[in-house]
Amino acid sequence: MATTRHSFSTTLLTNGRVLVAGGIDDAGVSLKGAELYDPDTQTFSPVSPMAFARTGHTATMLRDGRVLFAGGPTPNLEVFTLFDDGGGAFTPAGALSAPRSWHTATVLDDGRVLLVGGDSSKRACELFDPSDAGVQACASTNTAHQYGAATPVTLPSGARQVVVAGGSSGSVEFYDVANDQWIPGQGKYPEGTINFGQVVQLFDGGLLMPGAGTVFNGSRVGVYDLKATSLFTIPHPYDVQRTVQTGGQSILEPNGNLVLVAGGSADINCGVFTTSDIMELTTGPFSETQLMNAPSGTGIDSAREFHGAVLLPTNDLLVVGGQRRWGWAAPSPNTCVPTLWAQSDAWLVDLMDGRQKFTASPALPVGRAHHTTTLLADGRLWLAGGATGSVAVASTTLLAPRTLAATLGPSLTAARARHTATVLTDGRVLLAGGIDATGARQASAELFDPMSGMTTATGALNTARSDHAATLLPDGRVLVTGGWDGTTAFRSAEVYDPKAGTFTLLPTLLPAARFGHSVVVLPDGRLFVVGGQQTSSAPRHGAYIDPVTLVATPEAASTQMGADHAFAGVAFSAGRVFVAGGTNASGAAVSTVDIFTVATESWSSASLNGGIREGASAVRLLNDRLLVSGGSSGKASLIDPWRLVVTTPITNNGIHDFGTSTLLPDGTIFVAGGESFATSADLYEEGRAPVEAARPTLSGPATVIAGGTATFSGTKLTGLVEGSGGGTLSSPTNYPLMSLETAGGQRVAAQVLRWTPTSVTVQIPARLIGQAWVRATVSAIPSLALPVRVLRPAGASCALNSDCAGALVCTLGTCTAAATDGGTDGGISDGGVDGGSGGGAGG
Repeated sequence: MATTRHSFSTTLLTNGRVLVAGGIDDAGVSLKGAELYDPDTQTFSPVSPMAFARTGHTATMLRDGRVLFAGGPTPNLEVFTLFDDGGGAFTPAGALSAPRSWHTATVLDDGRVLLVGGDSSKRACELFDPSDAGVQACASTNTAHQYGAATPVTLPSGARQVVVAGGSSGSVEFYDVANDQWIPGQGKYPEGTINFGQVVQLFDGGLLMPGAGTVFNGSRVGVYDLKATSLFTIPHPYDVQRTVQTGGQSILEPNGNLVLVAGGSADINCGVFTTSDIMELTTGPFSETQLMNAPSGTGIDSAREFHGAVLLPTNDLLVVGGQRRWGWAAPSPNTCVPTLWAQSDAWLVDLMDGRQKFTASPALPVGRAHHTTTLLADGRLWLAGGATGSVAVASTTLLAPRTLAATLGPSLTAARARHTATVLTDGRVLLAGGIDATGARQASAELFDPMSGMTTATGALNTARSDHAATLLPDGRVLVTGGWDGTTAFRSAEVYDPKAGTFTLLPTLLPAARFGHSVVVLPDGRLFVVGGQQTSSAPRHGAYIDPVTLVATPEAASTQMGADHAFAGVAFSAGRVFVAGGTNASGAAVSTVDIFTVATESWSSASLNGGIREGASAVRLLNDRLLVSGGSSGKASLIDPWRLVVTTPITNNGIHDFGTSTLLPDGTIFVAGGESFATSADLYEEGRAPVEAARPTLSGPATVIAGGTATFSGTKLTGLVEGSGGGTLSSPTNYPLMSLETAGGQRVAAQVLRWTPTSVTVQIPARLIGQAWVRATVSAIPSLALPVRVLRPAGASCALNSDCAGALVCTLGTCTAAATDGGTDGGISDGGVDGGSGGGAGG
């Protein structure tokens, strides 16, 4: 961060960024300033400051994406402030009946915010209504709860209430929203006062209450039995020198484990904090399973308290700032005087490190390499063509959703390998070029209709080619680039018009001839051509293609990759293009990854741990890491797109050189085929392992309009539980972050406009067209992806009548109200998304 701070708020915004606001700096001054953390670049940037300095305040995500700031110990802080990420500004909105600090703010099921506790005399309860910024008094609590914690709970009866625990009294009580009544709980913490305690409802319904505050000689974890309405404690499994201290945070992982980001370790002689621990407790016997380390491998570098900790949608834990205690002095045997420093550093903790795994999938009925794998809208996988041994085949295989049970698919009109498969805007799949059963390059192309289950021939390429790339353009046409005829590499490109069923030749589009390359869609819509091979050399410079004008410009001569990469695994994540493995101009395997940073248009390199990667495939995981499969070692590499390092390799069950890798709707990766183990298939799990009962669901429209709004129905869109410690500085993330996965693997965030527990309304990005998959992520738990078809509004580019919304038709490449071209274009209503990465040929 730009500013040292502790006792601040940390809020995950619906666009994935994190807002850090207020707090106290190293000089002890309360802060007005705020910063935004961008997870793609892992950088902080300032935003306009608040009108008032705040610390000990709450920052609560409302159900329209605004953040409500309430309270703090300085004057004038009965005033609410709202932060709107759309404008990036803080604005006043209503007021509390009186100032309060170190209170709790809890979002109720109806969207109102319950404010409880605060300064030691605060038993007053208030409700903030976001619809009009009005504040209404509610029944006072039975005891004061300054430094307490609160969370919504589901009782065994199914009733919903809010539990408030700890604080100055150490007591527990429940708020009955419908009757505006506080119901005392039974028992209390045995230590009495538990300042800065936490309360978390687990996925199984139990309440876990990590204690803190005055307890130095072994922190305790309270377990509240909702059925017996009693509170009892068990000792924390750590020894007395590792306890949960003041200002710690509790976060519930998707797998049901509880992560405690502790305030430090304590020496009971003088309370010296020496390290900060991130401890993980299982939800069954509440026993510790492991000590989680920060990326450096040694834990967070300095102890801290009153820090921020927020669970990102990638299931990474962002730990930021806080207060460090160090240099304690003891003027007399019974006193200790600390030196306190506010911190500005941030740590990203991978909570899934070491949990990744491959499991064997049922063997493919037909072995194949250099094939294509396409995810269809109904969740099936279609494996088409490829080579068995060295001979191209015309067979295809369909795999059922979830079970991956195999059935025979329709035969292709021609045997083909090293071809491309591209999902058109109407859901049909275009297969083009490749090598035929005799080993000759072919110009033929065909269409697969998932609805009828049939393949039919379409217009041929102008030039027979294999090892080319095919990319869906924003107007619904398909751009085929490069390739070769077995002797000569091509600069040429061809554009497929799905309405006419023909290809148009662009003889010299590419600045340099290449085959075995990839094309990546950048965030600004440009196409980036990268990697590949020429007839006797390999191009290390990329090229940009404007998707509208189809004009290509070479990458700057001063920048280039550090190695050759033909038939490489290529994928985009965190603002960078990764080109992994492959072969060089001499045909030797490559064991490095080159990384292109889009913002600076510069290259860097890293080693691919785990061996060479010829015939590699790469896919972006839901946690934004990249999985690179292929090569002769039988191991896959995992690339961290932020630190630009490759982690310890993971062993496959098969070797998948020139195989395919496909992201499935449930977030797993299907890796199939290859030259060495042609019938083998593996499923890769990133290690999130969410509790299925807590997974959000989506349903809703089959079609949406680019640039318009769409409302999806669902369940658990505000989480099965809140999932955080419920204290003043806690950062719950139980609200939906939405994304769309497009053809070719481009992942685009959708702006969330508003939500309830059972619905979410989003703005659809304007550039999208055709088949996509929409996904909600709540508290780092992803929903199954829902297939949607993105239609174009009036005035937008199109290729088919079925690309256009409502009664619009596609006239001369534009959606218009006048049906001047007549007739239909043969499109179908549903389809799928290309499962490949980078738009290259199959293998």
